[in-house]
This record gives sequence, C-alpha cells and structure tokens, in this order.
Amino acid sequence: MDNNQREDLSSLIFFLNESEGFICYILENRCEFILKYFTIDQRFWSALESAWQKVRKNFEQVRQTLETSPLEFTDKLREHGLTDDPLKFKMELFNRLTEQFDTTKALIWLRRLLNLVNSMLGSLTAIFPSLGSVKEFKEALEQIIKTRKNEVYKKATGSEPVRVIRFPKHRDNP
Repeated sequence: MDNNQREDLSSLIFFLNESEGFICYILENRCEFILKYFTIDQRFWSALESAWQKVRKNFEQVRQTLETSPLEFTDKLREHGLTDDPLKFKMELFNRLTEQFDTTKALIWLRRLLNLVNSMLGSLTAIFPSLGSVKEFKEALEQIIKTRKNEVYKKATGSEPVRVIRFPKHRDNP
C-alpha cells in the first residue's frame, strides 16, 4: 500500500470515528443546543439509545474491515469518490463544518453536517452494506429533529412552516 492509499484509509477511519462520535454526542449529551428548541420524553430517548447501541457496532466492523484488507476495496472506494482528491475535498468540508460549530446557529450547523455525513455514508454503504443501518439511524435522528422543529414552529405561530421556493431568473427574463 502506498502513502496516498494509507492517507485515504486514515481519512476514512477518521470520518467513521468522528461520525460515530458525533451521533454519540447527540445521544449521550441530549444535545442541549437541540433541546432548547424542543423536548423529547425519557422513554423515547431510552429507545433511541438502545437502538443506537446495536447499530453502532457496524462502525467497528467497517473500521476493522478497512484496516485488515484495505486493498480489496480500493477500486470500489475510487468509484464512489472516496480516494485521492475527491476524498480530500470531502474531508476538508467535513473538517470545516466540525470546526464551525456555533450554538447560536446550531440547527443550521447540524443540518449541514448531517447532510455531508449522509452523503459520505451513502457512498460507504454502497461498499459496506452494514453501514446501511447507521445511515438509516442517522436519517431517523435527522427526521426527529426536523419534525420537532416544525412542531415548535407550529406551536409558536399557530401555522405550518412554509417553504418558499425561489427559481433563479433566466438571463433573458429580467
């Protein structure tokens, strides 16, 4: 294995570790920056945490697979943009997002980070199907956050959140 491949492997393992840690942080600390917007009862958190303990084991399985037989997956990783410059770009985005955490804009930051994690997990799931349960868990957590945010908005305003779609102006139409 050459230096570039070792660097790619190290980046992927770092991504897996950080993604796992990020989800653990949300669950273990009940993410005060999220909970200030809405509440979730203890029974629900217990079920969520219990499911996470089962799903979480897949991170370790994929890390071990990458560490023990990385060359076996080189072509598939390349096909999914998880080597060389495409991986460096994704990791740069990931690192910037994790460094930009700001509690005043926590939900915006969280959505951006979860979108990037979702993208990379999608590519990794195509190679390592066991990560599918991790991706689904993360998506469920994301949906919970989105649903609760909408509930809080509706309670505060008495109406459903409205999503405005703006189409870009065509050059010929000012």
